[in-house]
Order: sequence, then C-alpha cells, then structure tokens
Amino acid sequence: WRDAFMELGFLQEDIVIEVERNQQKREKAILIFMGAWVQGGRHVTELMLDHYLPMIGNILREPMFVEQALKEMKALPAETRADPKFKAVEADLTRFYKIVNVKMDADIPKAQIEEYHQMCLKLSQMLSE
Repeated sequence: WRDAFMELGFLQEDIVIEVERNQQKREKAILIFMGAWVQGGRHVTELMLDHYLPMIGNILREPMFVEQALKEMKALPAETRADPKFKAVEADLTRFYKIVNVKMDADIPKAQIEEYHQMCLKLSQMLSE
C-alpha cells in the first residue's frame, strides 16, 4: 500500500508540473485531473473496502491535495463555477477534505472510506452523463 501511495504521489506531482507548464489549457486540465482523481478514488476505495485492514484508510490521507484542488477550482471562471456539476464536485471536495484531513499516523475509519467510495460513485456517474 505504501508503494502504491508513493507512486500515485509521484504521478500527481508530474501532472501538476505539466498543468503549470501549459497555462492555456489549465482550466480543462484541472477538470480532467479532478475527474481522474474521482475515478481513481472509486477504484482504490473499492479495493480498500474489499480487503480492509486497520490503518489502511491512511492511504487516502491527502489534505494538501484536496485543499489545493479546491483553491484551483475557486480560481476558475464564473461561468464554469456556475455549472451544477461543478458545484456538486466542489461540495463533495469539501467533504472529501474533512475525511482525508487526518494526522500522518491516523486511520480513516471504514465508515468514512465507504462514504468516500459512495461520493466517488455518485460523482463518476454524474460526470459521465
């Protein structure tokens, strides 16, 4: 789990660097990145729930990422932010932040992993419509 977490972190860093490099495509990149993050969350939480062990929830600990995503989303144009799907993503990100904002060595309880998973399922379905 730790290796998977580290590899995802390296991938995330590569994506952020690329987004920063190409400012003209920034808005689209942020939205695509968020969609990919939701899909990844859906799959990871499903696996975590199927093979739950104490402390496995800590893999979801990403408060700085979610905080940065919320900041980036707030900087997008007003017409983008007015979209109902965008508002739903933003609201759920606020909830995601509360779930993943735990101490470095703290567990995220199984019930919150289930909630995280359900939000990812909802957002995945909504974004694919």
